[in-house]
Amino acid sequence: MSRLTKSPWAVAVLSVAAACAPQADQPDTERAAEAVAPALVTFQAHEFGFSGPDTVSAGLTTVRLVNQGVEFHHVTLVRLSGDHDRADLVASFEAGQPTPEWAEYLGGPNPVVPGSALEATMELPPGRYLLVCDVPSPDGTVHSAKGMVRELEVVGPAPTVPYDPPTITLDLTDYSFTWSVMPGPGQQRIRVRNVGPQWHEVVMVRLADGARATDVLGWLEGGMAGPPPFTPTGGVAPLGPGGVNDIVLDLEPGRYALLCFLSDAGDRAPHFVHGMIDEIEITAEGAAG
Repeated sequence: MSRLTKSPWAVAVLSVAAACAPQADQPDTERAAEAVAPALVTFQAHEFGFSGPDTVSAGLTTVRLVNQGVEFHHVTLVRLSGDHDRADLVASFEAGQPTPEWAEYLGGPNPVVPGSALEATMELPPGRYLLVCDVPSPDGTVHSAKGMVRELEVVGPAPTVPYDPPTITLDLTDYSFTWSVMPGPGQQRIRVRNVGPQWHEVVMVRLADGARATDVLGWLEGGMAGPPPFTPTGGVAPLGPGGVNDIVLDLEPGRYALLCFLSDAGDRAPHFVHGMIDEIEITAEGAAG
């Protein structure tokens, strides 16, 4: 989900909540992901904060977010460099600079329905981090502005043991989603890579019978009249260039939409305006674009 308070996805979250084989040139973090098993770290989200450990070990880590609140939540892990701190990041948001050079966006589970949990696996280098939720409340204020920002220290390294990486890759770029192999029905392990020069996210929703991805946007623009034509499935929170997350999705047969709602570095329009919106069909036999 994007941090923009007027993002269509932000509005959709509120409405739905109310209604309802690695290559030789792959990044070092990706190669590392294939050599170690992830440690599991669990955080709880509520109105308006996170609970969980203050310190975790560096290395490949599965971040599990349990939504104990009544609103939608996500978690974006942001690694700070230099002497920058929480106040600096909040100030950059307020100044309209959501991606300062000293803040590395590493993704996270996105979005998590109240009463449920999602996971994302990523490489965590040692350093100072912030856990951030930028889903908006019904009053339009994003959760981070209500204090939903938490500090985290990552120290390491962690012990390493064998790890079997996902065989399906979903690449994010300016402005498209590209699958190495289309996913099929059932539980799917997917590696999400941002191979573009800008930050990106992926929000995956299952479309209602007969609905299309454009119907999601039309429902938002039409004042959200009637039931939403989709159900959130999962995805990855804002991910900086070169970032990698591994996620697990349970996919039932049906039609799905993928969208990126983050603002463009150029014209500030949501990335779906530039074409970063797609559909796939999951059948009992597999998937088709």
